[in-house]
Amino acid sequence: SYYSGWEDFCNDYPEADRKAYPALFSLPEGCYEIKLTKPLGIAFEEGESQPIPPFHGGVVVDYLVEGGNADKDGAIKPGDVLLATTACMGRDGTFERKVIPSRYLDFDTIMGAIGSNGPKFNKERKNDVILQFARPGAKYENTGDPYDGGQRGITDYLKSLEFPSDSPWLRLTAR
Repeated sequence: SYYSGWEDFCNDYPEADRKAYPALFSLPEGCYEIKLTKPLGIAFEEGESQPIPPFHGGVVVDYLVEGGNADKDGAIKPGDVLLATTACMGRDGTFERKVIPSRYLDFDTIMGAIGSNGPKFNKERKNDVILQFARPGAKYENTGDPYDGGQRGITDYLKSLEFPSDSPWLRLTAR
């Protein structure tokens, strides 16, 4: 119920599974994850204004604020597509921080998800957010079978992040 990063998430699975199916325990090629303190210093633009194959939607990095947290980190580049972000929700006197697929969500929903990451929802009381991006040209479709040595594409990866039909998180991501 608390997403602290891709490596921690994968380490919850048995080592035998991670060794047998390495493609399932790594982000797709051309994708990366970053944890940034807010304010991020990223100017996003809606994906509809960009010809990003194979689908439009979501948000794309337009530019980085000079001297901002993203600029200082150096990993994020203009043109990178946001695939997923952490979002936080209080439930039953507790809180959850999950990674939500945001590649095809609308701008306002994505900004709300990023904004929900506050210190009160962080185990260490930090004001950070975890973001997953794809570089331009990253493959959306699998190249081979990920269960048999192939590489997983963005489309397959994002399906692995989808919530079950009875999840309260679906209200946050409903389009």
